[in-house]
Amino acid sequence: MLKRTPPRLSRPWSRRWSFAGPLCALLWMLAAHGARASDDGDAAGLLDGVRWLGHSSIVLHHERTIYFDPYDLRDTPRDADLILITHPHYDHCSRRAVRRLLKPSTRILTVRDCAEKLDLGDRVVVVRAGERYEESGVAVETIPAYNPDGLDHPKARGWVGFVVRSGGHRYYDAGDTGLIPEMSDIQADVAFVPIDGRFTMNPYEAAEAATRAGAK
Repeated sequence: MLKRTPPRLSRPWSRRWSFAGPLCALLWMLAAHGARASDDGDAAGLLDGVRWLGHSSIVLHHERTIYFDPYDLRDTPRDADLILITHPHYDHCSRRAVRRLLKPSTRILTVRDCAEKLDLGDRVVVVRAGERYEESGVAVETIPAYNPDGLDHPKARGWVGFVVRSGGHRYYDAGDTGLIPEMSDIQADVAFVPIDGRFTMNPYEAAEAATRAGAK
């Protein structure tokens, strides 16, 4: 009889949490901050107009329709006013998904290597970490996104997360990142942070990231 040997994992959280993505991180953040929010009422309406589309794809529909990292869109999506893409990996920077969202006025903000992959001309604004932009009537800030150990998502690549103001609140989409000091300066109302345990954060790190970002 053959004895089955379980696969070795480089980090213990990766297999359990890799499916979860930003939704699970969001739920973890809400649990961590639920007591404070219930006391002061600040959480009212924070998730109105917010929809998780799977993996790292999120849409905000308030004054404008804003997509983060659209990928593998299964439902008929709304036309986008603004598309924000954090880095060029195939499951974040999808030319096919972006094309499904385009209307004549759609603008795309992303880093240079994703812009080259999309090849959509002057629709695309190339961004760098640590800057502020105004596109489609939306104020956008770019936040560094990287692994502190330099693996998978090295800081030198210049990949980003985004902070936008929409529906009267500040939303932080972290992109693929580890727990980094730059999160302490964000002051967001809602944080979408990744849980993976191998390429990004484990649940404890994700909760700390939401706390540092100021999420309610």
